[in-house]
Amino acid sequence: MDTAERRMTYRVTSEWVALKRHHSFPSIDFLHPKTFSVDWENCVLVRSLVAGENSPDEALEFEFIGSNFRKDTPDLATGERLSAVPPQSLLSLSAPALSELYDRQTAIIYSGIRPWRGANAVYFRSIAVPFSNSTGELTYALVALSYKVTKDALRPDQVGTEFFEFCEGAWLPMEGLPEAKRAIA
Repeated sequence: MDTAERRMTYRVTSEWVALKRHHSFPSIDFLHPKTFSVDWENCVLVRSLVAGENSPDEALEFEFIGSNFRKDTPDLATGERLSAVPPQSLLSLSAPALSELYDRQTAIIYSGIRPWRGANAVYFRSIAVPFSNSTGELTYALVALSYKVTKDALRPDQVGTEFFEFCEGAWLPMEGLPEAKRAIA
């Protein structure tokens, strides 16, 4: 893991844990851009439009899209659904973490190396943390992304992704993911 990725993961995790205190999910009412300061331009806030644990992409809409994502996908607007995210966009690197967050009801890290826009490669780490609505139900997810595009030619054995979940104060590799989830999204 790159130093910048570790710093971003540490900052977002620390702020999220401080906000959640003794609740399963911190309230969205406590989320403020200053809380995530330098990472805010690399963040998106997503809201689930359905009650329950599993939220399909069609039921997730953007409440906020950070400036770095807006530069990459200028046609995507607040209020649009996650299903509208174009492939090979920075937002597409964050999407797989969201379904796992709503399914497992905990913070998720999704990272890896994959081919990117031609002959380039992208190294990325996405962290998604859950937030509740005013009644305490999991409704929101904040996602932060750190990435680095290189001109590296990737061999097939270099391409891959991994998931981690936040469990009892630590990041642990996810168990029980179907092979399709482990494949490059």
